[in-house]
Amino acid sequence: MTALARASFYSPDLRARRTALKIPPAIMAAGLGFSSGEITKIETAALDDGNENERAEYYAYWIGRLERLTQEQRDTQVAHAREGKRFR
Repeated sequence: MTALARASFYSPDLRARRTALKIPPAIMAAGLGFSSGEITKIETAALDDGNENERAEYYAYWIGRLERLTQEQRDTQVAHAREGKRFR
């Protein structure tokens, strides 16, 4: 996948989807076990190697999963992340 393709897929899509869920970047980072910097890097599609590409795919997986949850279930996941725990 080219950098441009990654940018068009990852950057606006993931940031917009996370924002629509009203999940702050720091909470998303905690829930995924990433740093806030990694979240920013993924969302801006500054993907330099395959390892980070896998992390971006993991992020996309979790956004999709969070979108499918009920609001109550999503609130529970966010509460876990606020406590420093990963999503489950």
